[in-house]
Amino acid sequence: MLTIAKEHILDHINPNANIKLFGQEVNDKTFAISKSDMLIKGDDKDADNIKPDSSFSKDGHAGEPLIISFQIPPTQRLEKRGGFH
Repeated sequence: MLTIAKEHILDHINPNANIKLFGQEVNDKTFAISKSDMLIKGDDKDADNIKPDSSFSKDGHAGEPLIISFQIPPTQRLEKRGGFH
């Protein structure tokens, strides 16, 4: 999701934008997928900015300036609890 947003901004909004990606993922599998996606696409520095744990309960990027934040709720957990009808 982060790399797609970055590509969209650079391709369609501002090709000169300075974009730094930061993220957190509580699920081990999707955490690994996110980091590997960035490494495959050549975003080595951004891959170091992907942290484990939930961004809702533990800030893995304390002290970093925040300009825009995309937060996606943990949909799998909502589904298991009957949150979607």
